[in-house]
Amino acid sequence: MGPIQSFEDLVIFLRRRWRSIALVFLVGVVISAVFAKTRPEVFESVAVLQIESHTPAQTGIAATPAAQRIQLIEQQLMRRDHLQATIDRFGLFADLPGLTAAERVQALRQSVRITGISGSGGFGGNAVTAVMIAVRLDDPFVAAEIANEFAQSLITASAEDEAARIAAARDFHRTETARLTAAMSAVEAEATAYKSANLTALPERRTALLTELTDLQGSLAALDGTRAALDSERLALSAQTPLRETGRRRLDQIAGELASVDSQRAALDARRAELAATLDAMPGVESVLAGYDRQIAQLQAELTVASQRLAAAEAEQRLADTRPRDSVTLLEAAVPADYPSGSSGKKLAVMGAALSLMAALGLAFLREAWPPVIRTSAQMERQLGLRPLVAIPERQPPSRKQLRLRMRRV
Repeated sequence: MGPIQSFEDLVIFLRRRWRSIALVFLVGVVISAVFAKTRPEVFESVAVLQIESHTPAQTGIAATPAAQRIQLIEQQLMRRDHLQATIDRFGLFADLPGLTAAERVQALRQSVRITGISGSGGFGGNAVTAVMIAVRLDDPFVAAEIANEFAQSLITASAEDEAARIAAARDFHRTETARLTAAMSAVEAEATAYKSANLTALPERRTALLTELTDLQGSLAALDGTRAALDSERLALSAQTPLRETGRRRLDQIAGELASVDSQRAALDARRAELAATLDAMPGVESVLAGYDRQIAQLQAELTVASQRLAAAEAEQRLADTRPRDSVTLLEAAVPADYPSGSSGKKLAVMGAALSLMAALGLAFLREAWPPVIRTSAQMERQLGLRPLVAIPERQPPSRKQLRLRMRRV
């Protein structure tokens, strides 16, 4: 149970503790007033940039989203050397000689805020449509100048980044087109050399070779028939006794004819073996040439895509010269603020007074609650259930002035 449970307890509490409450309240009011008076005023200037996106050409290289590019540019603007150059150019924090160079850079970094504005809000959205650059400093004119300078730096960096991206895509596709052209030429030259080395076994000669082989088979069969007839005639003449002179001459003639038939048949057998070997090697040659054709077809398809993307990149380059894909423009320049941002001195003083009153009441209540003491007959009856017979009021000792008055009366 607390010491204040009725309006009478509250009145008694305020009578008893009004001096300490007033003392803490006055001290808090004085501190709040001093803090509000000595607190430096901060002015905020804001520059707004608009990002206008256009449909990019299909170059085959994914474009960096605007949100990510703005974040990269922000990191570049927040580099230590860039911030230090800004501090030196505008003479920032000259009235604070105790700050080190690192502390000044950190102070400026905290004073600048770059925020993306989109349908989803912030840099997390898929389509950033605007960027807000806010600078908070004690000088409104310097804050406006720095905000505008950062905005111009972001515009320049965005244009350079976009131009570099388009140029990189164009150069890449040029290199890729040249590489594919050279590779296809090398494969075609290799295929031509292979064809020259295997002219007799080219697949398109298959029909002619098969026809020639059929003809050879017929020629060999005819030669075999001729030889058989000659052998029969030779045997018949050899069986004649006695052999006449005409028969002897015919035998000599048959021997010459047989030698001629054997010579022709050997030549035809060699040609038939050559044709058979060529036909046997033809599937391998056909497979190798098919591999060359596949390589050439694949390189041709890649070259076609690369050529199309190169044409698209060059078209995007021409388009970027007149209208960048993501053009960043200054929608609203920063102007010097007329009034300081944040809470004014009066608001701080009033808030400080309210907090001081709350603190004074809280401290007085703690002193009242500890140690726990029963101070009135009502509290005793409420907490112990006992009604006191006599209540002796608290008597304060007489002051010196009261003692002097009593002495005079005596």
